[in-house]
Amino acid sequence: MEPEKLFAFRWHPHAMDAGVDYSSEPTTLVAFTLEEIADGVKLTVTESGFDQIPLARRATAFSANEQGWGWSSRSSRPTLPTKARPGFKPKRAAPVFAALGDETRLKLVVRLCDDGPLSITTLTKGSRVTRQAITKHLHVMEQAGLVRNSRNGRESVWQLDHQPIDDARHYLDLISKEWDAALARLQEFVED
Repeated sequence: MEPEKLFAFRWHPHAMDAGVDYSSEPTTLVAFTLEEIADGVKLTVTESGFDQIPLARRATAFSANEQGWGWSSRSSRPTLPTKARPGFKPKRAAPVFAALGDETRLKLVVRLCDDGPLSITTLTKGSRVTRQAITKHLHVMEQAGLVRNSRNGRESVWQLDHQPIDDARHYLDLISKEWDAALARLQEFVED
């Protein structure tokens, strides 16, 4: 699963006059792209479509947006770290999030958390999911680094590895803090 790298929206730039209906005017397209770089994630903001804005408003809208994006880019440096912990890379988190994005696999994580290492037979008991399906889900989770198995006689016993979940949670915490800081900067900018 590839992480998202693009967010875009359309809007009416510098539509500040409450007495004016801007809905008939063309919009501009604002695109945020993320790119991994050596020491973090680079954010690029591009806005296009100013040439379609009515000439009477174009210069003002462009100037106001240039100041806004200029301030925004100065105050929101590429600070999303690629290493939430030594050796942690966001690319490694994608399979973890993909594996956890399935209800059956989430239930398996809960069972393995609650009951410790379990065989496929035990994991299948009380479930409407077949043994083969459980095995396939466990292999997806194994490829993501969430579980590992060992042999106990003829049975495979599966055990949860907490480290990938802890790393993913830590990375989400960092992203959450960055969003909180960015929103605080935006609020400060809007209120000034």
